[in-house]
Amino acid sequence: MKIVVFFIIMNFHSTQTPEEALTLALALSITAPDDKKAKECSDMAEAIAATLDAKIVERCKQRAITISKEGQ
Repeated sequence: MKIVVFFIIMNFHSTQTPEEALTLALALSITAPDDKKAKECSDMAEAIAATLDAKIVERCKQRAITISKEGQ
């Protein structure tokens, strides 16, 4: 799972931290065009969240919700 986290961080050049990567993965899972894409993003988010403190994960969830609402 740590390899997945590293891959995500390295491939999103504007993503600087695991917290940003988690927020992005969560927002993408919310706004994904289909269930398959949502599951992929959710799986990535789960892998990243496993490396972070619970308070940080909650903060990321709230940011992701905000981002997804802004995109509507």
